[in-house]
Amino acid sequence: MRSFTFFVVLCISLLLGSCATIVNRKMQKVHITSEQNGVVVMVDTLKYSLPATIALKRSKSAIHLKAILDTSTQYFTIKAKYSNAFLYGNLCWSSVAPLAYLIDLPSKKKFAYPKKMHVDLYKKSLVSKEPVSLYLKFKNDSSTRKCEYNYHIKTSMLSLLNPIFNHAGLGFEKYYGRRSSSQINLRVFTSLREASKVKSLQGYGIDFEQKLFVRQMGNFRAYVAAAVGHDRMTYATRDAFNPLNTYDTLYNEKLTYADDYKIARSLSYLNFKVGFQQYFNHWVLELYGGLGFAYRKVNHSERANLNDVALSPKDMNLQYSLNYPGEYTTMNVPLNLCIGYRFK
Repeated sequence: MRSFTFFVVLCISLLLGSCATIVNRKMQKVHITSEQNGVVVMVDTLKYSLPATIALKRSKSAIHLKAILDTSTQYFTIKAKYSNAFLYGNLCWSSVAPLAYLIDLPSKKKFAYPKKMHVDLYKKSLVSKEPVSLYLKFKNDSSTRKCEYNYHIKTSMLSLLNPIFNHAGLGFEKYYGRRSSSQINLRVFTSLREASKVKSLQGYGIDFEQKLFVRQMGNFRAYVAAAVGHDRMTYATRDAFNPLNTYDTLYNEKLTYADDYKIARSLSYLNFKVGFQQYFNHWVLELYGGLGFAYRKVNHSERANLNDVALSPKDMNLQYSLNYPGEYTTMNVPLNLCIGYRFK
């Protein structure tokens, strides 16, 4: 009972976990410098002589800063952007905590300001001194409104390493401007690498995905997406069965036997995903994770006796749940890393 309670608490903690809420504090330190000596900055009613490190409360609102040097006064605005913990941390965490982004949405901790800023009163500028700045405004000229490459061809990397149903896949993505795209993915399930309990794997899969890009910074793009798909496969496996719950009275244990049989498995699903694409000239690297719902149908054939029940493992076993016969609705957790080539 204690183990079950711990497992339930762990699952709830993972589902309700979020990166920005945990990692980020309510206040953020910002270090401001200036080339001119004697510069004083004011944030609200507080004065700071530069160089200085000031504490700002995380918020969606911009910070208004007043810089003073002798009789010269300049006004600057520090805009808030989504923090790295919210954008990237939740993307990695969403594979085990699918609700991470939703938990962070109402929190002000998801916002951040540049950690290092530099004031130049002569040039009337306030610039970020971040090594890799995530606070650049998007350009609105025609070159950025149009997508340079309208087509992507991709292949999945993690699918080849799938320990149970390894497969090869190919995706084709079509862009509609810079805000949305559609993608179709085709998969072929085959025994590229024999798993311990899956033999003679054969099958196919297809899905259609619609993406909406919510963040664009240079060669980086973050998106949310919805995908519908269907997988169908057959394979052979071997399990231990108990004939009609009979017992060995001598040893007071269940009688068991091993049986080789075949499984026909189909899966129809609806997934909701978050991901990002990073471009390297013509090449693209994509990572995504999410949560979805699936309708699974599993049929057994060529068994010694279909009425016998497979022995349930003492520990949690993913293979056992995937082979369990019947029709049922279950959760689906998409997670993948893709590499592709883009062209006009």
